[in-house]
Amino acid sequence: MRRAKLIGANLLGVNLSGADLSEAQLMGADLTGANLSRANLFRANLCGARLKRSNLSETVLCEARLVRADVSCAILEHADLRGANLREADVGGALARRALLSDVSSSEANLQGTYLSSIVMRGVNLSEANLSQADMRGVDLRGANLSRADLREASLVRANLVGTNLQEAWLSGVDLSRSDLRRGDFTRADLYLADLSGTDLRGAHLSGADLRGADLSRAQLQETDLSGTNLSGAVRSETTPHEESY
Repeated sequence: MRRAKLIGANLLGVNLSGADLSEAQLMGADLTGANLSRANLFRANLCGARLKRSNLSETVLCEARLVRADVSCAILEHADLRGANLREADVGGALARRALLSDVSSSEANLQGTYLSSIVMRGVNLSEANLSQADMRGVDLRGANLSRADLREASLVRANLVGTNLQEAWLSGVDLSRSDLRRGDFTRADLYLADLSGTDLRGAHLSGADLRGADLSRAQLQETDLSGTNLSGAVRSETTPHEESY
């Protein structure tokens, strides 16, 4: 079925496990509840497709186009989405454990409540994406773009966000405890009541950020830019290193 033309096709609940659909045209197709596990969708066009509750475990979706696709509540375990375009896609509630998501473009996508724990997302574009309440414990987001993203009440415990762009991101109530945030850019970010305990913020930019009520206990703040931040009610224990750029 390589390069198949299935534009707008009704494939509700179909079993395409292991099928070769590389470079297929599936724009607007209805694949709700379909079994696409271990299928090859390399460079497939799935713009506007409905993949809600579909099984995409171990599926190859490298460089696939999923712009405005509905992938909500889908199973994406061990799926390969490297280089895929998920702009404005709905991935809310999806299970993406150990999926490969490096270099994915997901700007303005809905990933609310998605399970993304312990996966590699280096260099991804998640600007203005909705990641509120997502489970991202142990995720690798080095060099990613999360500017203006919504991460309210998300869990990013022990995450790697070295050099990540979080300018003007919504991070109120987020759990970033014990995360590596070195050289991260949190300029004008909303970190109200955020848990930053035990984080490494050396060389990070927090100018103009809202840190009211945030927990900064045991955080490393050497050479951190805290100019213009609001630290009203923030927890700062005696073991917190002195910030040099405050």
